[in-house]
Amino acid sequence: IEPIVEPMSHILVPDSYFVREVLRNGKEVYSMSRDELTRQAVENIYWLAREYLAGAEDNLTDHPRLAVDAAYNAAELCAKAFLLLDGVERLPTRHGATIRLFSDRFLKTERLPSRLGREVNRALDERNRARYQFEVDITHDTAQKVVSLARELLEHLQEHLTVEAQETSAQTA
Repeated sequence: IEPIVEPMSHILVPDSYFVREVLRNGKEVYSMSRDELTRQAVENIYWLAREYLAGAEDNLTDHPRLAVDAAYNAAELCAKAFLLLDGVERLPTRHGATIRLFSDRFLKTERLPSRLGREVNRALDERNRARYQFEVDITHDTAQKVVSLARELLEHLQEHLTVEAQETSAQTA
């Protein structure tokens, strides 16, 4: 949500439907339901995760440390998207808390493959080593594993969004 600032001349001589309606009725002219806001947020997170994954893949060969960091970010964004889709209204603000909640709701319940739990926790450890421990050698193999995890989570998220879109389409038809 953001305020819309218009020049004073647009208030004096309204040049858009939006400004005219606000001046005439003095009320909201457009709103979105919580479900629609959540769906849009998840879609935005999906595209952001794809961008981080692309950055990770671009850095895989020459900069595995950067690849680990970006791939973990993509994986965590997917976890956050799943949590939003599951009705979580306030996402955790710490990496570990996000992963624990994601694990509780999706991996321990096997809504997603439970083996991903170990991989996500390992990815968080590798991300912390890559980001904060200069003396640690981050190998291509390590980076590849985190990139593969991010790619798999993104695929699961894409599948989920596709199924949800089909269900919504069927309900409105």
